Amino acid sequence: AFWKYNIATNSWTQLPNVPGTVNGGAMAYDGSGNFYALQGNDVNAFWKYNIATNSWTQLPNVPGTVNGGAMAYDGSGNFYALQGNGTTAFWKYNVNTNIWYTGAAAPAPIPGTVNGGAMAYDGSGNFYALQGNGTSAFWKYTP
Repeated sequence: AFWKYNIATNSWTQLPNVPGTVNGGAMAYDGSGNFYALQGNDVNAFWKYNIATNSWTQLPNVPGTVNGGAMAYDGSGNFYALQGNGTTAFWKYNVNTNIWYTGAAAPAPIPGTVNGGAMAYDGSGNFYALQGNGTSAFWKYTP
């Protein structure tokens, strides 16, 4: 299931279901009407939801299976993602080339599912990430 929350009315609206079962996935907004999502669930599916058309599109699979991953958008056409799944894998997806690229490995493995990490972009060129797994590890990445 996929839902939209309206702050003004304090209400939820159901939208079209995601193309597959999600568990330990991640989602990020591109600022121009699209959400990008990693399925997780130990698979490598990657989707885009377009607000204007109210529809999902399958995109190129991520380089590995995701579980407990994290994703953030840099504001200029690139999504950065942590694979989770007990790995240090870190990737960049460019919306213009529609290609995934391998980035610098995370400093330590990101666990899967409920113990996974989190990531956010600060708007000035840096990403910040939490390792998860009951640790207090906090990292900064500058592309």
